[in-house]
Order: sequence, then structure tokens, then C-alpha cells
Amino acid sequence: MENRPFYHKLYADMIREKYPDLEQSCANYLNKKNRTTLDVIEINTILFAKKQEVIAFNQRHRVYDQECILREQKENMRYA
Repeated sequence: MENRPFYHKLYADMIREKYPDLEQSCANYLNKKNRTTLDVIEINTILFAKKQEVIAFNQRHRVYDQECILREQKENMRYA
């Protein structure tokens, strides 16, 4: 059994309490039944928009799970 944080509750509470103006922007991710690592990164980007150089730094240190890597490879093959 995998030990992962309960992202839905975590982000739903955070949006309700600190970022109610971003609720519409995040609704698509919060309503998903199965969230991937990429979904969590995307909602995190919406909530915590950062300067471009910080984003570039973080991009070099991201970790993706196998499901996300395979999905991205499949998408890239479709356009090749």
C-alpha cells in the first residue's frame, strides 16, 4: 500500500481558507477522482505562481512517478 498525502482535502481546505478567488481555476483538479503527480504539480502552480527563475530551478529538481512518465512518452509519440 502506497503512503501518499490526501491531496484533495489538503488543497480544498487551502483554497477555501486562503485562496477562495482561485476556486474556479482549481475546480477541474479538485473534482477529479484520481489525481496524478502532474495534477498535483499543476494545482500547486496555480496556487503558488512564482517568478520564472524559481520555476526553472524547481523544474530541474522535480520527481515524476512512472505513470506520469509513461503518459508523457505516449503523448510525445503521438505527435512525433
